[in-house]
Amino acid sequence: MADVKSVVIIVVLIVIMGSVFFLAYRNIKKDEEKLNKTYEIRPYAGDDMEVVVGEKVTFVGRNSADPSDYPDVLYKWDFGDKSTPWERDELGIATHIYSSPKTFIARFTITVTGYSKEQSKSDFINVTVLKKSQKNTSPVATFTVSSYTATVGETIHFSAVESSDTEDGNNLKFSWDLDNDGIEDGGNREIFYNYSAVGEYLATLIITDSGGKMDDHSENILITERERPDKIEVELANGGQGDIPANSLISESQEIYTWDLTSELAEEIKKIEVILEWDDLSWDLDVSTGKGTDGNTGEVLGEDTGGSEGNGEGNVVLELDDTEKLVYDVDEGWFVEISTKESVRTDGGDKLSTDQCEFAVTVILWYV
Repeated sequence: MADVKSVVIIVVLIVIMGSVFFLAYRNIKKDEEKLNKTYEIRPYAGDDMEVVVGEKVTFVGRNSADPSDYPDVLYKWDFGDKSTPWERDELGIATHIYSSPKTFIARFTITVTGYSKEQSKSDFINVTVLKKSQKNTSPVATFTVSSYTATVGETIHFSAVESSDTEDGNNLKFSWDLDNDGIEDGGNREIFYNYSAVGEYLATLIITDSGGKMDDHSENILITERERPDKIEVELANGGQGDIPANSLISESQEIYTWDLTSELAEEIKKIEVILEWDDLSWDLDVSTGKGTDGNTGEVLGEDTGGSEGNGEGNVVLELDDTEKLVYDVDEGWFVEISTKESVRTDGGDKLSTDQCEFAVTVILWYV
């Protein structure tokens, strides 16, 4: 009976010892695998930098690979100026101050340590350190808009007067792309622009300093259909009111009013109506209108001479032409000319040299 117990005890001991040896062997193999494993390391040091002597510089290094299975990681920055390297077992964010102007090569290194054999990889960036007098800061682009919502053909004023640059405040290059088509629409600090179609546009300004540094700014512009009344009255000097003397040797007996139309107002005009009124029926006034500055140098397109009997009213209507649009050149301008057939007595007339006739002239643009 004792022999049987001895055999059982021996068997149990053998099993226990076998288990212990097996676990030890497995742990040894795992340690060997960790020791021989190659980890993927992809350090990224960032972009090259331009800084100033004495400026506190922030370096941001990171690992582009997945470090989740790393045993232990050490991040290290060598700033390239013989200063003490920076080392951490956390994220690779470091700060440093350079004391002399020069271009340094900063090295960012990621090292896997712990159970593994030590493995390292590095990435490098150039750090150009300038004297404070050499620093070229980036410009700041911004602009204002006279209206962020406008109608088709309405003129909008874009102003970049608040754009700035520390070194080149008065020597900046401006480039406007106001309809987001990749084509420059102007190169001045201020620009006037109108949109020809309904839509939402991204207006962008790019400014560049003499050192080649750039900045941009964009704003959204909404363009809607133009709502225009059936007719509008043109603004004339003094409201179109005046007085005219009789013909004499010292008077040409003419009064002239001029006006300009914007491109928006000049579009789709159906007719122009000029109405002249005066109260003193003993006077006979004529009215003419056309392109230019007056009837002598411009182009008379319509007139009402009224005859020899004064009736207190003159009217000129310019209908649309064969293209169903009144021919209009915004660069020429328009005129209304009032004249009289009345003469002073020295010229055979019935008026005194001090006599004058008061009148009012109205110009109406019709779009219907």
